[in-house]
Amino acid sequence: MIETKPCPTCGAASALEEVGTASGRGHYRCPAHGAWREKNPAAVALGSLGGVARMNGLTPQERTELATKAADKRWRDERLKRNVTPGRG
Repeated sequence: MIETKPCPTCGAASALEEVGTASGRGHYRCPAHGAWREKNPAAVALGSLGGVARMNGLTPQERTELATKAADKRWRDERLKRNVTPGRG
């Protein structure tokens, strides 16, 4: 019997394709979304803790500045297409 797990995106049954040699975790293939592999829950928890700790150490003004810079970078290409100077609305 082939091992299956639900796809994290759509929930469809995904068949086991191969097992990673170093990680020991399997690589699965969703019929709709392609290949994916299981995430290590401990690594996911540590990753989110780092971001939370960083944000807790910032002042509201610093968080606003970071968010503004991120939004400017996300919209830069769109503004250039519209012939608007990036960062100037």
